[in-house]
Order: sequence, then C-alpha cells, then structure tokens
Amino acid sequence: MKDTDDNQFYSQQDEAQFTTKRLHLTYKGVILDIMSVLDLSCNKLTGEIPEELGLLTQIRVLNLSHNVLTGPIPVKLSNLTNIESLDLSSNHLT
Repeated sequence: MKDTDDNQFYSQQDEAQFTTKRLHLTYKGVILDIMSVLDLSCNKLTGEIPEELGLLTQIRVLNLSHNVLTGPIPVKLSNLTNIESLDLSSNHLT
C-alpha cells in the first residue's frame, strides 16, 4: 500500500458502536480522530494510579475498574477534559 492509500483509509467516514456501563454510544465520522479508549480493567494492577494518565488529554474513556489500585485519585486526572466515562470502581482508592 502506498502512503497516500494509508491516508485515504484513515480519513474514511465510519460509524462505531461503543457500550460502557450500560451506556450505548454511537460515534460517527473519522473514528481515529474522535474516539480514544483505554481499558485496563480486571488486570490485577497494583499500586497507585500514575499521575501521567492526566497527560492523555484526548482520552474519552478510561476504565481502571476491578484492579487492586490503592492511594488517592491523582489531581492531574482533572486534565482529562474530553473524558466521557471514567471508571475507577472496585479498587482500594482513598
């Protein structure tokens, strides 16, 4: 595939269905530009939530639920201005 073919593929208009916490969302448009998800749930992660996650300013969904995370929720998560769903449930956060 040529580089121009790659660019054409990624500029294609698409529709994607996404479900989280019984919330059904439909994304339309250039999917790679409008939807960013990080799901690390159910991975037995330990320790504190890294404050560097607050640097992911374009993230829309962050799921860290059902791990063994401890400590406070980092203040830097307030930088996630595009967040639509943040799930920190079922951890040992303070």
